[in-house]
Amino acid sequence: MTSMELSRKAYIADFVVYTLLVAGLGLWLAASAPWLPSLGLLLLGALSWSLLEYLLHRWVLHELPPFCNWHADHHRRPGALIAAPTWLSAGLLGIATLPAWWWLQAWQAGALSLGLSAAYLGYGVAHHLAHHPWRGPSLPGVNLAGFRRRHALHHRGSAGLSPEPCNYGVSTGAWDWFFQSAPRRR
Repeated sequence: MTSMELSRKAYIADFVVYTLLVAGLGLWLAASAPWLPSLGLLLLGALSWSLLEYLLHRWVLHELPPFCNWHADHHRRPGALIAAPTWLSAGLLGIATLPAWWWLQAWQAGALSLGLSAAYLGYGVAHHLAHHPWRGPSLPGVNLAGFRRRHALHHRGSAGLSPEPCNYGVSTGAWDWFFQSAPRRR
């Protein structure tokens, strides 16, 4: 594979597949699992994705060949439909959740998987909104302009256009603060 550029159908398929997965897991858990423990595991899964997103973006997509070469294409052409194909993201999420399915009860593994999958879907939506104009109604509680500025600064820093690479977290800046990769105030 020499490029991660997807056709429009393949790009949209990722959103469809993960929306169906999240809905299916959510309905299954709502019907069969204890509510409060499921919520805790769901939040743990989402938190796990946000950390995994940061680590993969910072050290795999920016440091490890051939992934950094593929990701550099996204930095050169941020509006292009460049992303991991669904088979790859599903495989990675499957590997990440496999131990839970092996060691935990099904509802517990399902709740962790739901959190991870829902957070991945949220990341996909967030990253899409960072690069493609939103023409719909305003999103309550979402500072889309600030979010887009933060991600644009990542692209400029990683391309050497600002003092240092920064803002590796796409869906949250919390890990950038924790790992000190947020831009330094002057």
